[in-house]
Amino acid sequence: MSRFYFPFLLLFVLFFVSKGWTQCCSPGNPIGGTSAVGVNDLHAWQFFLTYRYGYSGAYFEETKAVPADFIEQGNYNHVGMLAAYGLAERITIEAETGVFLNKTQSYVSGILPAQQIGRGLTDLSVTARINVWKNQAREIEITGGAGFKAPLGPYEQRYQGAILSRDLQPTTGSFDGIVSLFVYKGFLPQKIRFFLLGRAELKGQNPDRYRYGNFLALSGFATYSAGIRWVVAIQVRTELRARDSRPLSGQGIPIANERELIRPTGSEKVFVVPQISYALTQKLNVSLLMDWPVYQRYNDKQLATTLSASLSLRYVLGGGSVPSVFGK
Repeated sequence: MSRFYFPFLLLFVLFFVSKGWTQCCSPGNPIGGTSAVGVNDLHAWQFFLTYRYGYSGAYFEETKAVPADFIEQGNYNHVGMLAAYGLAERITIEAETGVFLNKTQSYVSGILPAQQIGRGLTDLSVTARINVWKNQAREIEITGGAGFKAPLGPYEQRYQGAILSRDLQPTTGSFDGIVSLFVYKGFLPQKIRFFLLGRAELKGQNPDRYRYGNFLALSGFATYSAGIRWVVAIQVRTELRARDSRPLSGQGIPIANERELIRPTGSEKVFVVPQISYALTQKLNVSLLMDWPVYQRYNDKQLATTLSASLSLRYVLGGGSVPSVFGK
């Protein structure tokens, strides 16, 4: 078997072994704290396999916790897969997808059914990252990226005969644009590295003409190499999500080019994310992180994020080793 086809076979195997990086139970891939960033070495591959759990057990209205509405709690289990390839010295292409093993909402007493569950394939994201400036002597790198996200799973999934709410659908059903920016500065004698990462998702409308709010995530990282195999990191991440919208209607008929904002959608969140990474070999490492929300503001009354955690395996085929969280 040629070396070129082996990475595709590996990704295929990882997908089915997993049995087929947010607010709990919102559609699409959850937002993670670790992913492929920067650019790969020429012709080098990176593979990520990530398991993520998220839980929501409280309602917020603006910035205050309020009594539960009809949903008592929600949770999800998600397996994500990512492959990145160094197409050229300064260009890396990346594909990412995943599967929700479950997206579950349990309802307060008296509401039937007592629980609803969605599951299945989510979105496929394809991006290209281009290094615009790199100074190895000063340990500085700036890389930009752009791409798209397309739905693979259903956006009108049914459970026990009823169409699930939008929050429980595996995908949004829309094609979205993605832009990203990555900045790196290292202080190798001190074993410290700093990273800035920005990612924006520009949402399209799905076949029902429903449009989820545009999304922006800004993250700042600091990592410390605590020995040959261990790296510890701390991240502060801000997530901004605009309100959803749908066609404005008059007497049940959509009005052309007029849209209304959905009131109980959109949010602002700040997370503190501790992370630890261990190099099993020069090519393989494992990372564990937890997302702790320290600030949340929601438009109107919404089910809020309580906690999420991720466990990731990262494998490099070709190119350099894996001495740190981000492979620097």
